[in-house]
Amino acid sequence: MPRNYIGKYTISEILDYLSNYSKTFIVGYVLPTVDGHRQVYEPTEQEVENMMVELVDYLFTKWEDEIQIREMGICMILRELLDPVYHVKKCICPEFPTRITVFHNGSVYPCHQVYLDKRFYLGHIMDREFKGTLQSQFKNVVDNFAMSNLYTNNNEQWMFSVCSFCKAHLMEVNGTYYLRYPNAYQKVLEHIIYNMATRNMKSIIHTLGGTIIE
Repeated sequence: MPRNYIGKYTISEILDYLSNYSKTFIVGYVLPTVDGHRQVYEPTEQEVENMMVELVDYLFTKWEDEIQIREMGICMILRELLDPVYHVKKCICPEFPTRITVFHNGSVYPCHQVYLDKRFYLGHIMDREFKGTLQSQFKNVVDNFAMSNLYTNNNEQWMFSVCSFCKAHLMEVNGTYYLRYPNAYQKVLEHIIYNMATRNMKSIIHTLGGTIIE
C-alpha cells in the first residue's frame, strides 16, 4: 500500500469540517524546505494525482447535491472549460479564501510560510477553539509569498490555473518556474472533463452561482 498522502484525515473529512467556517477553499500540497520534513510530507506524482482526482469527485458530488462549496483551483479551470459551451457570464468563484495548510496530523499553518515553524502555528483543525484561534492568530501572519517568471505556453494555460495559487506546484530552474508534476495535472484535467461530460452541468453551474447565456 502506498503511504496515505493526507494521513490521519481525508480530503472529504477536512473540507466537510472547514465548510463550517468557509465555503471557498484552495486545496494543494506542501513541500517544506527542510530536508527531513520533505521525506515525510513531499508527495509522489501518483499521490498528487490521486489527491486531486479525489478532490474533483468530491466537488462535483457536492455541486450536484446543490451544496455551494468552491475550490479555487478547480473552479478556475472549470470556468475556462465551461465558457465556450455554456457562455457563463458570472464568475463562479468570486471569494478569496484565507490561506491555511492542514497537515496530515491536523496541525494548521498559514500557506506559503515556513512550514512547521511554531511562530506561525495556527492550531489543530479538530480543536474546539480552532475557529477562534485561526481568526486571532492569522492576523499576526504576513504572507510573503511572491511568484514570478512562471513558464507557460498555449498548451499549459490550464496548468497555470492549477498551479498559480501555490508555489508548491512548481519547481525552479535558473529562475524560471516549471510544473512539478505535469503528468498528474494532465490526468486531473482529463478527470474534470470526464465529470463535465457525465454530470448535470446546468444544475452545477446554477449551484455555483453562474449564469448561462442562452
